[in-house]
Formats: sequence, structure tokens, C-alpha cells
Amino acid sequence: MKKVIPILLAFFIMLTSTCFAAYTPDPNRWTWINSTDTCGTFWDKTTAQYSNGGNTAEFWVCDVYPQQNTHLITKCKITKNPRTYTELQYTKYNSGTREVIN
Repeated sequence: MKKVIPILLAFFIMLTSTCFAAYTPDPNRWTWINSTDTCGTFWDKTTAQYSNGGNTAEFWVCDVYPQQNTHLITKCKITKNPRTYTELQYTKYNSGTREVIN
């Protein structure tokens, strides 16, 4: 009985550690913005483009949903004047297989 308990404990630790393995964006490209209990949000610092004298910026945002095993990459546009935020396009991926869902 004494040998079974450590084996079961090790087994449960391995199961819980693999459950939390989720898609992690490349830190050389993506910068963390915010996280909640259901989503982590990152923005692409390498492809941000500014126009209209710095009034407009276009950039990519990655939302990671580990509980759903998905991540969403969205192209966004933000302007200072008038203050607007627009999502131009998005692609939803299965984080495990990297297949496009939508």
C-alpha cells in the first residue's frame, strides 16, 4: 500500500500538468497585455503600422482560450481622433492541431 500512494500521486501530478499545457504565443513576436481566468491577450509588436501622422495604428491581437483549446488572431485598427477601435479580420484556430476553425 505504501508503494501505491507515491505512484498514484505522481500520476495525478502528471495529469494536472498536461491539462494546463496550452498554446503559448512566441515571446519574440507577441507581448502580453492582460489575462483573465478564461483568456490571455497578446499584441504583435513586430508588425504594428502607424499612419496619418501617428493618428492611426493597425496591429494584430492574439486571444488565447486555454479551457476551449483555441486561440483567436485578430487584425485591429485604432485611431486617436475620432476615438475608434475596429476589428478588421480574425481567424480562430484549434490550439492543439493548429487547424483553422473559422
